[in-house]
Amino acid sequence: MHPLSNQRQRGFSLVELMVGMTIGLIVVLIITQTLSVSEGYRRTTTSGSDAQINGLVALRALEAEVRMAGYGTQNSANLCPTINSLLPGTSTVTSSTGMPIKLVDGGTSALLYSDTIEMVYSGSDFGGAGLRITQAMPTPSNVTKVNTVNGLKTCDFVLYASKDGSKACTMLQVTGFNGNNPQFLTGSGQSNYNPPGGFNGALFPPGGYDTNDIIINMGSFVDKRFSVNKTASKDEYFLRVTNLMSANSGCGIQDPNPQLDMVSN
Repeated sequence: MHPLSNQRQRGFSLVELMVGMTIGLIVVLIITQTLSVSEGYRRTTTSGSDAQINGLVALRALEAEVRMAGYGTQNSANLCPTINSLLPGTSTVTSSTGMPIKLVDGGTSALLYSDTIEMVYSGSDFGGAGLRITQAMPTPSNVTKVNTVNGLKTCDFVLYASKDGSKACTMLQVTGFNGNNPQFLTGSGQSNYNPPGGFNGALFPPGGYDTNDIIINMGSFVDKRFSVNKTASKDEYFLRVTNLMSANSGCGIQDPNPQLDMVSN
């Protein structure tokens, strides 16, 4: 057995403790900075990925609408060089271009005025199958005789078009049907888009429409405008789609969401 040493055991001195703590703090600081930089890179990468995904979604939405543009109004020729219609609830006739897709320059300030893309197409599954007028309409009439009324329903919008696209089209709204006969009605006072107090001849082109001219079933008449807008309080841009014509609005049914901000980044 060895005798216990009488020497006093020594611990760390204050200087050694301070040096150790300093080294430890430096290591913690380096690790913290490394994690902070790594998190910044991760957020930048994630943000860029989100922006790319949002951009792809926006382009996909535009692609789908562009593909639909002109559905119902286009075959081998543009059936509607212009479209005559009423300003809703008035007797004022307005004429618009029948182009299925329109690009509008927003001006010099991109932040204030976005360029816009507007698409028009039939909202009916039967828009591509035009009906034929079976009795000439040289003068306006509230009753239209056609080869069939299959696919038509009350409140659908219809376009009267010449078979060769040589005349302006007339837009009215179906308000009913005449029994079992292949006829539909465009009664006044029952739609904001049908002339009040009787059919307005100004809607019809000179000479009216002939036998075998075409009725295009436009359904809810889709007319959408896409634009890029900026959030006022943040550096954020979003794709906005505006329904210029509410679904079947002439029958008093309003689109619950006429303006929708689709994609932001």
